[in-house]
Parts: sequence; C-alpha cells; structure tokens
Amino acid sequence: MKLKNRFVRSATYEAAMTVDGKITGDMLDLYKHLAEGGAGLIITGHMAVMSKGKAVPRQACIYSDEFIKEIGPIAEVVHQQGNGCKEL
Repeated sequence: MKLKNRFVRSATYEAAMTVDGKITGDMLDLYKHLAEGGAGLIITGHMAVMSKGKAVPRQACIYSDEFIKEIGPIAEVVHQQGNGCKEL
C-alpha cells in the first residue's frame, strides 16, 4: 500500500468519546477531521479485545459483535473524505 504522505496519526486514548465501550459520533467526527486534514495514515486508539483486558473504564471495545458493528463507520467516514490518502 502506498500512502500520499508520511503524516501518521498514532494511536491515542479517546476515552471521552466512548459510551459503554461503543464508538460515539464525537469519535467519528474526530476521525473525519483527521482525514480531512490530510493524514496519510490514521491508527485508531487502543481497544479492548477481551472483556478482562480493559485498561480503563471508558476504553473502546471490540471483543463482542455488539462492539464490532460500531467500528466499521470509522473506516467509512475516513474513506468518504476522498482526499486520496491511500493509493492502490
């Protein structure tokens, strides 16, 4: 995969943007703005892959299907920006 530039948004902790481990509109807005800003690569924040693996109470989760369906919109909102971050 080729990226349009070397600007990388590294993983961070977005606790104030989750509710019961689920992604909120605030988090989607964050990723939209990062894509609009021209980041060549966006790495999502840390997410718990096991219920016992949560580091903090408001950490995003992906250990169950109820959480997985919440993650897809992150990629969708980033790719909708259409500013060519990824080259095929």
